[in-house]
Amino acid sequence: MCAAFPVDKSTRQLRRAQLENLQAHHVLARRHLKREGKSHLDWADGNGICLCEYHHFRHENAIQRVPFDLLPQEAVEFAEYVGLPWVLEREYARDEQ
Repeated sequence: MCAAFPVDKSTRQLRRAQLENLQAHHVLARRHLKREGKSHLDWADGNGICLCEYHHFRHENAIQRVPFDLLPQEAVEFAEYVGLPWVLEREYARDEQ
């Protein structure tokens, strides 16, 4: 999402120094899954992405949305599986950079 955590192109992994600043973000929030009657057992590994703390805060507080095209394919498939693809359309920006 940002250049704050550059990927080492030789290993395609984040440099170790930045790992402590990453946070897990649920693509589909628990409130959406509970509303659809899904339990914690319905959560899949594909329902998360890593964000820096700055962008995580901005997304969670509706200041700036994570671009839809940055979502992993597993998250899109998970949303379709649990019947919530509309959440992705509403909460993840199609046009932002």
